[in-house]
Amino acid sequence: MANEHQKDFHIIINGTKHDVPGPEATFEQIVRLAFSDSNPNTAYTMTYSRGPKENREGSMSPGDKVFVKNEMVFNVTPTNKS
Repeated sequence: MANEHQKDFHIIINGTKHDVPGPEATFEQIVRLAFSDSNPNTAYTMTYSRGPKENREGSMSPGDKVFVKNEMVFNVTPTNKS
């Protein structure tokens, strides 16, 4: 059931613009947008900046979610699990 007040936000992931339904985005949602062919044997590190006042900058781990705003920047890096 979609919220009629839900808004799409334009965010930047690894230098590429993506649209996400707001007001929040999850770690898993951002990874899927960054790497559509994500591998379950790959771990990901993620940082973000230019966020709203609730979370201006920081890092995310699996299970986390943050509030988003237009032009928020995410950097996602794959790392093989050892």
